[in-house]
Amino acid sequence: MKHASSRFRGVLLTLLLGACALLTFHRTVLLSPNSYMAAVGGDGLKNYFSYAWHVEHDTATTVFSGMNAPFGEHINYPDAQPLLSSIHRAVDGVWRSSDRYSVGVVNLLMLLSLPLCALFLYLILQRSGLPWGLSASAGVAMAMLTVQGLRSVQAHYALAYTWSIPMMIWLGLRHWQHPRPWVSGVTITLALLGLLMIHVYLGFIGSVLLLAWALLGLFSRAARSTKLALLAAPMVALMTFQVGTTLTDHHLHRTEHPTGYFKYQVNERTLFLPDHQWISPLAKALPGAPSHEEPENWAYLGLGTLLLGLLIVFAGLALTVMRKGRGLRGAVEETFEMRGIGGLFLVSIPFLLIAMGYPFHDGNEVLLWDVPVFRQFRAPGRFAWVFIYALGLFVVASTWRLTRAGGAFRWIAWAGLFMGLGLQLYEGAYIQTFISREFVKSPNLFREDQLTDEQRGLIQRARGRTAVGIASIPYFHNGSEEFLIPVHDEGLMMGQVMAYHTGSPMMSSSLTRTGLEEVRAGIAAFGPSWYARPELPHWAISDSLLVIAYDDASSPYDKAVWARARPFHREGRVQLGMLAVGDLLRDDRARTRNEVIASLDTAYRSGGWHFSVPDTFVHYNGFEGTPVQNIYHGAGAFSGPKGTFNVLAEFAPNTFDSSSTYMASYWIYNRGPMRCHALAGVDEFNEIEGKGYWDHYTDPRFVRTMDGDWSLVELLFRVRDPRSRVKLFVQGEPYYRDSIFVDELLVRKADVDVVRDERPTGPIWWNGHRLP
Repeated sequence: MKHASSRFRGVLLTLLLGACALLTFHRTVLLSPNSYMAAVGGDGLKNYFSYAWHVEHDTATTVFSGMNAPFGEHINYPDAQPLLSSIHRAVDGVWRSSDRYSVGVVNLLMLLSLPLCALFLYLILQRSGLPWGLSASAGVAMAMLTVQGLRSVQAHYALAYTWSIPMMIWLGLRHWQHPRPWVSGVTITLALLGLLMIHVYLGFIGSVLLLAWALLGLFSRAARSTKLALLAAPMVALMTFQVGTTLTDHHLHRTEHPTGYFKYQVNERTLFLPDHQWISPLAKALPGAPSHEEPENWAYLGLGTLLLGLLIVFAGLALTVMRKGRGLRGAVEETFEMRGIGGLFLVSIPFLLIAMGYPFHDGNEVLLWDVPVFRQFRAPGRFAWVFIYALGLFVVASTWRLTRAGGAFRWIAWAGLFMGLGLQLYEGAYIQTFISREFVKSPNLFREDQLTDEQRGLIQRARGRTAVGIASIPYFHNGSEEFLIPVHDEGLMMGQVMAYHTGSPMMSSSLTRTGLEEVRAGIAAFGPSWYARPELPHWAISDSLLVIAYDDASSPYDKAVWARARPFHREGRVQLGMLAVGDLLRDDRARTRNEVIASLDTAYRSGGWHFSVPDTFVHYNGFEGTPVQNIYHGAGAFSGPKGTFNVLAEFAPNTFDSSSTYMASYWIYNRGPMRCHALAGVDEFNEIEGKGYWDHYTDPRFVRTMDGDWSLVELLFRVRDPRSRVKLFVQGEPYYRDSIFVDELLVRKADVDVVRDERPTGPIWWNGHRLP
């Protein structure tokens, strides 16, 4: 009874201290959670939008229809927190006005994670034998300091649920001592499934943690059924989730090689130095502080944790010397018992190595291509969270054990605990202050009363129109990894705001791993109309799209799409128009071919070429006579290892005029994993200065023109100095193992039309475009 009473008092103290922390740092948002958005740039608004859209507009549990229209997306991919948004959606079926509070619900879930995280940390420490007061204080201190909570202002709201990993640690500790291990295993399985259905990273990290713990625990004295149950639970959860996703996901051909693995990694600086945005004055005095790292790489341990770690090392060495090794084996066995916090700490070390990119960097990057599952995780730095929690728990528990050493060690350990926890609270206060400051920078854009007059005017005008989808100009489509048109930030924000308030889905997207064929169709629909037109299922040619057009749309393809629309309203730099699906998908192949043929009558001719301006420089290479595996036209193409520096063409000094703009275009083969992942650019080397410049470059993924398995790369460039030597090149990362295939290279002045006529047996080539 006494033990239960102490545990209850500890729970109350933990929640009380957690509530005090919330009111101290976050009372503004707590008092009005539906009035603010933690982030709206990048993925910020999108992750609110995907949750809110699923609650208010989706008609199926596994479908997210807010972007990538008319195809939509499976609910597991847009960061819509499927479990929570589906529950909220069910509640909205009963309480019809609850959908308007989606942003507030997400905000509260993030903020309430602080006391809930502290509670699980308390339960872990209390189960490890620490006094309830110390466990409660340490739990709150660690919860305030954890960098996982910073995900709330980095746009990844589900990842900010800091209770998730401590909950799995607590369930693991509880399992080792549970009298009915298979009952505990079922609980763990359900918990992991819940995390997987909130965010795959959370569930996967929790699953791998328990699997590793169970494997190391095979060497412990625990009952066989306990070990087997802990092994089975995460495997059942992962397989159930994967099978469920496979059976309900009808979107095919997703990429298996997302980018980012070698970019978002933890390093020594992020572990030991806080970032400049939330550094404390005390930490700023450290050599080398602060760090300036990508937020994805943040994995700060904290001064308090480091202090306690050093204390344990020095005290352990002193005790070893003083006791001459007597009792050391027993102390080590107690500290690193596989079924306790010490075992957890050992298990967490491989997570830190994964977070630092091992063994996939320093020349071994190619290994990632052949590692199933892991190659899907573009941000391995998140795996460091396990190590951060485990180390924090380990140093607190180990320091507590030192208080029982007797003599001066007892008082040194107590002093260390007070100083360590005090430092954690001190630095945690700076992190929470930073979060609270960022949290209130943006109003809730899904509340019409908090929009600007311009935004409100656009929405009110759009509501009077019937549209099956929303098209953005400049066009963007981000997320497939293999093909993407980079996001236009203003278009993405206004598109989501307009979609939420009107109920019309966006054709553009900012998602992850979107089906490649769907993205091909979307890009082709907004690309040149003289190639085969795609099919957009579920839409009739008589249906209309709402077009949001910004004045900075400079692409000729965007201008051509807007020219087919019927404008009806302008607010500042934004115009609204209606565009029939039939006009978007209009087939202009015959008309364009006839217009180009007609232009030849007045064009200037030189050999087999026609120019709109006389005496125009042109470079062409069809790579004839170099037969390779993939050829776009003729009897040859260029091929080379993508991981090397591939020179497609080299030009002597004084070839180009520095006052003119040129267009380099060529067709590149696009079929296959990461085939288009490369840098395509102009290398300008000034031999007089001895310097080289890469002023103009693009990425073959960013193309607007596709013809079957080939994409047309178009790169505008100017030279700094006509005396420079110029190379056109394509170069991928050194660990890319595939080849590039390039055909029909053309360099021309950008304002000059160039035509090559291969009739009657071949096509007409117009500015690098093929007109069959």
